[in-house]
Amino acid sequence: MALARFFRSCEEISPRLLTRDREIIAPLCSDWTRRVAGGAAALVRPSTEEELAAVVEAAVQADVQLHLQGGNTSLVAGATPFGDSVLLSTARLRSIADPDLPSLSITAEAGATAAEVNAALAPRHLKLGVDLASRESATIGGMVATNAGGIHVVRYGSMRTQLLGIRLVTPAHGAIGRLSPLYKDNTGPDLAAIAAGSEGLLGVVASAAIKAVPILEHSVVALLSFPSFAAVAEAARRIRLSPVVSALEFMTAPGMDLVSRHLGRSLPLVGEVFLLVEFESAFQLLDHVAEVLEDVAPATSALAFDARGKAELWRWREAHTEAIARAGIAHKMDVSLPITDLVEFVEWIEGAFAADHRSLDAYLFGHLGDGNVHVNLIGAEPGDLGPDEAVLAKAASMGGSISAEHGIGRIKAPLVHLVRTPSEIAALYALKDAFDPGGILNPGVLLPSPRGGHAIANAAPGRLA
Repeated sequence: MALARFFRSCEEISPRLLTRDREIIAPLCSDWTRRVAGGAAALVRPSTEEELAAVVEAAVQADVQLHLQGGNTSLVAGATPFGDSVLLSTARLRSIADPDLPSLSITAEAGATAAEVNAALAPRHLKLGVDLASRESATIGGMVATNAGGIHVVRYGSMRTQLLGIRLVTPAHGAIGRLSPLYKDNTGPDLAAIAAGSEGLLGVVASAAIKAVPILEHSVVALLSFPSFAAVAEAARRIRLSPVVSALEFMTAPGMDLVSRHLGRSLPLVGEVFLLVEFESAFQLLDHVAEVLEDVAPATSALAFDARGKAELWRWREAHTEAIARAGIAHKMDVSLPITDLVEFVEWIEGAFAADHRSLDAYLFGHLGDGNVHVNLIGAEPGDLGPDEAVLAKAASMGGSISAEHGIGRIKAPLVHLVRTPSEIAALYALKDAFDPGGILNPGVLLPSPRGGHAIANAAPGRLA
């Protein structure tokens, strides 16, 4: 009855709003990693903020749960629907305004991708400060909901620091927020900051006003190799002092070998750990880069100054995710550590953890400039949370986080207690109740749903529910 009532309401809102076509819905019901598979009774795709608000209100009235999805690039089942719920996609909310040059900002709807926004900014020699390998499919709404980080956090910060305004559709309060590109607005808690990283628990991002940064004329990309993680961490510490560093990415030999096979290319360097560094400036960089790299004295290095060469070096880093996905269904851990503890953590993964999990292959890479390590494990059953918990508990015990940029999603919801006290979790539930008292948005994501639908530890392989 509830779904039938909701379907009727959607038909009244717009005849093209809802579909129950299984061929359209099925491809949207699996996590990007293929570790999680779900299902949905229907798919709704609003085309305007007004339609979005009407859909959320209809779900409230019918008591129907909505699972939110942007580009479906979640690595933690944060956008995977389950049960007799409805999948709400922002794919049709694609409008992008002209760049606001005086404020160096741009306003875009939730379904616009990072690549599309950058294409709108490029003629004005601007770009987004947040960049990530999934830029062609990652949407603005999803990037806000997960507080996306990516490769340039060391220079520009995460998505939360880019937001100047937001429009958020909530079950309790309808559409709220504003898009005025104000750099200063000290009139109470910042709605955009609260929404960033909330993973759709509080509301559906309709649009956002986002900072833009200049595209700098000069850039150099360097790929360096080192004999150990301790050596690369020390080099990164010294390189990070440069005022023109925009990326500091590390990869280890097993991952680079995997990428080499995936791309059908020979490795450009020999080593155990690799560091990819990007320098960007409005001024000539060659002398500065030469001085910085001479100071760290890598064993071997490759430099690129032209667009093609830089893209080829970046490919060694950005192809990791697709190469790992091709190798098998990965358990993907996304942890952040205090910079001073990175070496100890990586050595634990490669030592004690590897000894206890000999059947697993571990591939490590990440953002060394901000302490973010991506741990990818191949060989574990999809529904086995044991390896995940061991890695995440270790990070938490060292004062780190169990999610640096991927979010908690469904997979890590049972493990939030590793980094949040009971009082903090209670406060999160209270915040959820203030925005979504009926619990209709993204049940089971970030916080286990009191209405059920979250039993990952006991799920059948390949179908975490």
